[in-house]
Amino acid sequence: MVKFSVVCGLHRSGTTFVGEILKCAGVTVIHEPLNERYGMKDVPIAYPFVEHADDSMARLLDDVVHLARPWSKDLTYINARGLKRKFYAVTGGKSGLRWGGLRLLKGIGLNLGKVCLKDPFMSLATPYLVNTHGLRVVCMVRHPAAIHHSTVKQGWWFDVNNLRKQVSLVEKYGQDIHDAHWEMAKQNHAASIALLWKLMIRVNARLKLGSENILIVTHESLCQEPERIARQICEHLNVQFSNKVERYVLDNSEGDRAEAKNGRTHDFARNSRAIPDVWKGKVDAADLRMILDIAGEEIFSVYGM
Repeated sequence: MVKFSVVCGLHRSGTTFVGEILKCAGVTVIHEPLNERYGMKDVPIAYPFVEHADDSMARLLDDVVHLARPWSKDLTYINARGLKRKFYAVTGGKSGLRWGGLRLLKGIGLNLGKVCLKDPFMSLATPYLVNTHGLRVVCMVRHPAAIHHSTVKQGWWFDVNNLRKQVSLVEKYGQDIHDAHWEMAKQNHAASIALLWKLMIRVNARLKLGSENILIVTHESLCQEPERIARQICEHLNVQFSNKVERYVLDNSEGDRAEAKNGRTHDFARNSRAIPDVWKGKVDAADLRMILDIAGEEIFSVYGM
């Protein structure tokens, strides 16, 4: 069986930067295999919750760790034109090409080396990945108000029905969530992020109590102490923190600005120590109250405030 490591945590929580650090260390990083639009074929839902082998989504996770499912080459959501579009139709893009390469290497019995699945959509499936498949996981956590601020800038929206229709998730981790909060989250982006964040913290905090295979890292700590935290992540995933990796981390933490340049989705060459505060004063007061009302207990458990 192929052995992966996993980097998860909600979008805009630093997962991509951690993936870039691991790539610098020679790890093959696969981007979002559970992405419904751009990942493996026939992914049925965003943020599947999986704890046990008899869960409805367990087969999906088995297919990931066994490289059993091909990558999607669906062009529905692809904006590329010409040769780039044709390339995607054949390969599934860069991630699809890497995935196909791994499947080929496995098929002919060759060593795949170190492989990491960098996937926010695995954030509620960590119990199954850790307890059933023995994977080592890094779960990135960022303040939900910061995630709300960042995802709004990107024009992204999360449909909270992806959570509520997963009965086992709601029964085990969400029975105390008020109906009013669920209804609010259908209409309000801040509320939907707060509910998703709340459930992610509950799932992974409980998992952490019983397993050393999961490391929970706050985005804020990575920004404030990039070298120390990056080293900790590499050690947890059994990846060498070489001089090259150290230089990469430092070079991409000492920029002259906190916000991404020209609204880019990813811009690593920033002043990392200023990033944790970029959302403060910019989130609507009503949205912030909503986030605190829904996820205040979990925010306190992580940040003590």
